[in-house]
Parts: sequence; structure tokens; C-alpha cells
Amino acid sequence: MLIEVSDSGHGIAPADLSRVFLPLYTTRGQDGRAGFGLPIARQLVEEQKGSLSVRSSLGEGTTFIVSLPLVSPFSD
Repeated sequence: MLIEVSDSGHGIAPADLSRVFLPLYTTRGQDGRAGFGLPIARQLVEEQKGSLSVRSSLGEGTTFIVSLPLVSPFSD
């Protein structure tokens, strides 16, 4: 199953894309936010055998993609 969440904001600079999932990393400057949301989200998705990725274009927005395996409710 794929879930995509997109915005039409400023986008993320290519140099920052590889770091957005690192703890304490933020592109928002010194506004008091710790930068734990994306690392925690990725960890939770990966614990379910899925993946969380991002694609972005400056001036066009960002899309986060969650991929989760389909599981039968009748499996053991």
C-alpha cells in the first residue's frame, strides 16, 4: 500500500533531502522545534516492514511517500 502526502510549499533544497530524517535536523531555523518528527515517523513505518521516503522540488513542494506491506487479516 502506498500513501503519498504532498504540499505545494517552498520545497526542500537538494542538499537537505538526505538529512531530513536525521534526529535534530530541521530546515526551520531556531524556532524551538527539536526535529524528531520525521525520524520517529520513519522508525515507526520501518518497524511495520515499510519505508518512508521524500521527493521535493524547490518552488514546487514536497511529497512524502509511505509504503507498507499488505497483510492478510487471516495470516498467522
